Amino acid sequence: MKLQIVAPVAIASVVLLAVVLYATGGDTTNTLTDIPQDDSVAIPQDDSVAIPQHIADANNSFAVDFYKKIIQADANTNQFFSPTSMYIAFSALYEGAEGNTAFQMEDVFGFEPDSQERHMLLGNTISSLNRDDPYATLKMANALWPSKHYTLYDSYITTLQDTYQAHVENLDFTSDDSVDTINQWASDNTNEKITKVYKKSTASGSVVAVLTNAIYFKGDWLTAFPKEDTVENDFWTGTDNVRAEFMTLWPSAFDYAHVDNVQVLQMPYKGERLSMLLILPSDKDGMGDLEDSLSYDLIREWQDGLQNMDVNVKIPKFGMSTKYDLKSILVDLGMPYVFSDSDSNLPNIAVSPPDLNRIFFVSKATQAAFVNVNEEGTEAAAVTTIEVMFDDVPEIPYFVADHPFIFIIQDNESGTILFMGKVVDPTK
Repeated sequence: MKLQIVAPVAIASVVLLAVVLYATGGDTTNTLTDIPQDDSVAIPQDDSVAIPQHIADANNSFAVDFYKKIIQADANTNQFFSPTSMYIAFSALYEGAEGNTAFQMEDVFGFEPDSQERHMLLGNTISSLNRDDPYATLKMANALWPSKHYTLYDSYITTLQDTYQAHVENLDFTSDDSVDTINQWASDNTNEKITKVYKKSTASGSVVAVLTNAIYFKGDWLTAFPKEDTVENDFWTGTDNVRAEFMTLWPSAFDYAHVDNVQVLQMPYKGERLSMLLILPSDKDGMGDLEDSLSYDLIREWQDGLQNMDVNVKIPKFGMSTKYDLKSILVDLGMPYVFSDSDSNLPNIAVSPPDLNRIFFVSKATQAAFVNVNEEGTEAAAVTTIEVMFDDVPEIPYFVADHPFIFIIQDNESGTILFMGKVVDPTK
């Protein structure tokens, strides 16, 4: 089936994010005499603290921007991602950014440029996500894996430890053990839903650090769907009908609105701290019009108009796995410098060799995600990976002959072609 799904910040989603950093000299030379000052803020231990509105608004605006970009590329495919995972990961990367690289990240993600204010906001966010909840599991974990062959700034490490509450462990990225260690951490922090977030780089000797962020959620519906009421029914994909299993709740009280040719339903999880918001066009072919008009302000307007009333609910059970190339999307959103081998400016993560004029840049960024929604509730996970490399490492090309090719057998002394052919189907 073809269904558009987004995992917003406080709504039933599970997230894991991995970020690979090849520490940055950028266009600013770091020496031991210009180490950035540490002004990190320790995370408050307050179980009543809420996610600050600044973070929520910035995260949610980015979520809608990202969603609209990915549907431009493919509007007829299931979508599921975690904006919060990307937000926290790129926030950690932003701690090392300066100049136009930082300005572009602020514009795309809405980061607070004042470091003390930003660290306070992020500390409250992480504290809120990790506070004790007797009804649902919602936990965030961060880790910084510096290379044994590089020196990271103490100020950067301290910021991640104090503000992001990151575990720090040195690894040798030329060894397969580093891959196993990071992937095991990912598995441990996502209830084994995400098990492979990192693989050895083709330039593993140039890896300076890997940064990973994991958020895991599992919650049961406040009002569960009786399994005996789950029935098979048609689901319109936009081109034809497919048979799907529909969970059913006969009149039950939910926050609901029907406005602007859209139905909006908010379904809480136990404890009512978290919920799933469903947005359904009234017209079965109305998704295109809905997505054209979609904005964060419009979503807030719909939520403000919800009223508690009895509603009959039928939604399909669903599960999916997705993967995104974040580099092309973020460049299109207005953040090209961090991916540029000539314009990137990330000087505050690691000590740059004084005799080298290196620029460090993000060479690739991806996110993989998983979600499962059934009668009991929701479980989900996502992994984002960001790889940063420096420009004086020659790119190692790939030669993958997975399509027709010509081949020649020649005499190497004279260059004489002895045999020549073309492979179109190697199985014949």
